[in-house]
Amino acid sequence: MQKYITVFTGGEYPSRESACRYVVSGAQNYIIAADSGLETAEAFGFSPDLILGDMDSIRDKALLNAYPQDRVKTFIQDKDYTDTELALEEARKICPADSDDGTTVVLIGGDGGRIDHLLGIYDLFASGLRPDVWVCRQQALWYMKKGSTFALSDLAAGDPVSIARLSSGRQGGSIETNGLQWEAPLFRKTGMPSISNRISTAFFDRGKPVELTVTDGAFLLIVPLSAAVTCLRR
Repeated sequence: MQKYITVFTGGEYPSRESACRYVVSGAQNYIIAADSGLETAEAFGFSPDLILGDMDSIRDKALLNAYPQDRVKTFIQDKDYTDTELALEEARKICPADSDDGTTVVLIGGDGGRIDHLLGIYDLFASGLRPDVWVCRQQALWYMKKGSTFALSDLAAGDPVSIARLSSGRQGGSIETNGLQWEAPLFRKTGMPSISNRISTAFFDRGKPVELTVTDGAFLLIVPLSAAVTCLRR
């Protein structure tokens, strides 16, 4: 059975229906709430296994009283790490980055609001604390490492498919694609390889999934929440 470690954090978040596509019912889930992510988790019907942070953003502190002390870790406000980083650190203690045990680390929320927090989460994709997928209000960001293959289905004709480069120097890395309107040979060689790409007319008409394979480096796949993303090879 697929295993998930799901981290709920503050900021803007997707609808419950969209989020629950990434926390599959019946799957083995370990839920972590970072600060006000507790409110989101409970609103979505989840009872976190661990709650942590400085708790400065939780509007109703009484929510914490429903949990035993060993499930709550409180930190001071003046600390070197954000609550999201602390939560992802706990997640990666359970399942280190690049582990091959089939566990997916999902981050839900953190969109909108303070741009420094948003950039801080983006920066984590270059570290061992990175989530496997970050579910924002309207889009999901999937980490694609060397050797991985992803399939995209349920794409509407005009749905944007974007790819960001995670290598240093704004260049390097290599990716192969099949089914996009503009395939990998046309991607930019520096900076963000492809912005607002889309499924090709031929693949859309035939109902075929788009496939992407990373042959070198690491990338971020950015798609609408309505898209179905399947990791065929990690």
